[in-house]
Amino acid sequence: MQCRITLKQLATFVAVADLGSVTRASKDLSLSQAAASMSLQDLEHQLGTRLFDRHGKRLVLNEHGRRFYPHAKSTLEGAQEAETLFQQQLTCHLRIGASTTIGAYLLPELLASFLAAEPQSRLELKVENTERIVESLCNFTIDVGFVEGPVQHPDIDVRPWREDDLVLIAAPGHPLTRLPRPDAQALASARWITREQGSGTRNMLEHLIGPWLGSPQQLLEVSNGEAIKRCVIAGAGIACVSRVMVGGELALGQLCTLPCPSGPLKRTLYRVIHKDKQPTRGLARFLEFCQSPLLPNHTAVASKVVRPLRGRSQAVASGYKRRPATVAAAEERGCDRLHSSRLQGSTTAARPIAGCRQRLQAPAGNRSRCRGTRLRSTAQQSPPR
Repeated sequence: MQCRITLKQLATFVAVADLGSVTRASKDLSLSQAAASMSLQDLEHQLGTRLFDRHGKRLVLNEHGRRFYPHAKSTLEGAQEAETLFQQQLTCHLRIGASTTIGAYLLPELLASFLAAEPQSRLELKVENTERIVESLCNFTIDVGFVEGPVQHPDIDVRPWREDDLVLIAAPGHPLTRLPRPDAQALASARWITREQGSGTRNMLEHLIGPWLGSPQQLLEVSNGEAIKRCVIAGAGIACVSRVMVGGELALGQLCTLPCPSGPLKRTLYRVIHKDKQPTRGLARFLEFCQSPLLPNHTAVASKVVRPLRGRSQAVASGYKRRPATVAAAEERGCDRLHSSRLQGSTTAARPIAGCRQRLQAPAGNRSRCRGTRLRSTAQQSPPR
C-alpha cells in the first residue's frame, strides 16, 4: 500500500502543534510561510479532517489533531533513528520528567551511569510535581516520567519502579523527641510541614497516615523538599519525607526520626509513559537500564550512614576504622599525640605506636624492657632542639 503522507507534512504538523502558528513553524523548519501552509492543507486533505481550531491568531489542536499527534511524532522519531541506523555511534535524545524527590536524589546517579554507558546520548531532566509530570506526558513534551504516587489517568501507562522508605523527622530539640513513643494525638497536635497539593509525596502521605492522623491542626506547605528539611532543622515543625532525602542530616545529628504509630512507612515509586508513545530504540535502552538489577538500591545506600563521631576522630571520619583495644589502651597511657600524628600522615609515629602495642601484649615482667626500648627509639627519632 502506497503512503501519500510525507515526512515534510508530518514535520509541519508537529511544528505548528508545538509552536501554535504557521509563521513560527515555517521559521523553525526553514520553509516559506506559503509552503508550510500548503503542506498542512495537503495533510488535512489526505486525512479528510481538520486537525486544528483557530483561537484568535493561535492554532490549537482539536480532538482529531490530539489523536493524530503521537503517531506523527513517533513516525518522525523513527525516521530520525533510521538516518543513524548504520552509524558507529548510536545516539538518543530523551526528555525525562521526575517528581521532586526522585529528580533530586535518585535519578542523578542513574543518569550518570547511563551516560557512562551511552556517552553520545543527550538527556534532558525536568523536575516537577506528579501532577505536572502527568500533564507533560499528555502534551508529549517529555518521553517518560518517574513519580512518587499512583497516577489515575486513562492515557497513562503506570508501572511500579522501586520501593521507598518514609520516615517522620523532627529537630533534636523538638518536644516530641522527649517522648518515648508519641501517639497519634501528640503527632496531630504538632505543626506539620508538607508539600503542596498535587505533589505525589503529599498524596501518599495523606493515604498512609491520614487514617490515624486525621487533619493536622497546624500546617505549613512548602513546595521544595530541601526547604522542608531546612524548616524542620530550624524547629518549625515535623515532616514525613523519604529516608534518602535525610540520610546525611540524620548521620550528622541535625535531624532525628520519630516512631510512627502505624509502624514502618513504605511507598512505591512509579514509571509512567503515555500509552500512545512508541518507544524509540534509545528510549527502550533507557527503560531497560532503569530496571536493571545491577543499579544500587537507594534504600540500601541511604541506610549506610556513619554515626557522628566526636573529638579529633571526626576530622578523619572518611577513613575512620575501629582501633584494636590494645592501641586504644596505649593511647590512654600517653600515646594520643603519637597516634594523632600517624592519622595526619606522619611516618615516624608508626614505630612508637607499634612499640606501645608490643609492650601491652608482652608479659608483665618484660613490660619495663619494652617501655625502655620504646622511649629510646622515640628519643633517637626525635630531632635535636
